[in-house]
Amino acid sequence: METLKTPKGRHIREGNIYNNVRVVSLYSYDPKNRYYKYKCECLNCGTTFISGSQTITNYSKNNICPECLKKENEIKRKKESEKHIGERYGYLEIIGYAGLKKLDQKRSVITPYMICKCHKCGSTTDIPLTKLVNGYANECANCRKNYLEKGWKANEDYHKGGSYIGSIESRKLNKNNASGHNGVSWNKKQKNWRAYIVFKRKQYHLGTYEKLEDAVKARKEGEKEIYGSFLAWYKETYPEYWKRFERNKKKKNE
Repeated sequence: METLKTPKGRHIREGNIYNNVRVVSLYSYDPKNRYYKYKCECLNCGTTFISGSQTITNYSKNNICPECLKKENEIKRKKESEKHIGERYGYLEIIGYAGLKKLDQKRSVITPYMICKCHKCGSTTDIPLTKLVNGYANECANCRKNYLEKGWKANEDYHKGGSYIGSIESRKLNKNNASGHNGVSWNKKQKNWRAYIVFKRKQYHLGTYEKLEDAVKARKEGEKEIYGSFLAWYKETYPEYWKRFERNKKKKNE
């Protein structure tokens, strides 16, 4: 076989051994870049792989093939991950190491997964270590699903009658509001203040006014007439839902 000269002046021949790596044969040659590739075999693990001439000469220093390096890194990551066994994040306690897995199907990121016990429902599940450490996971998927289902159910309860009582109660001011009051806006063309109210996805016009305070007054009167009667109906018709809504609102304000 032709003797091939590397940039460092070393010769690579079929059968040459560089620590645990043996050169099997010439694989390819790029005459434009004068780059050689060889088929190699690891005498340690038996894996065959393709490597460039410069990389082969470096095996004299590194003494490890790509597959052995991969296994070495896996062992290292496993040891580092197992240090977290016994730690608790919210309801989740790490009880074991589940191995390296893809974070999701779209990305090729490999990350350590830990076996976790949920102290909320008693189930065990595999969760990425990064999500636990960074605070993105504090309960299992089953508990999170049940929590969301309860939230959806409560949301449906608070929408009885065609309007969400939470939006009526909070009445948060829109960021784009220039008047500083809900349901009051400035009409540039007519140069006056317009009062309105939205209820059950329908907007009600409450009049136009030269003074801002008059528009605000009209809006408040509209709230008493429309929102007030609706909330009174809701409290009387669904007293249990209303009490639950009040408890949740109180907890948020604490």
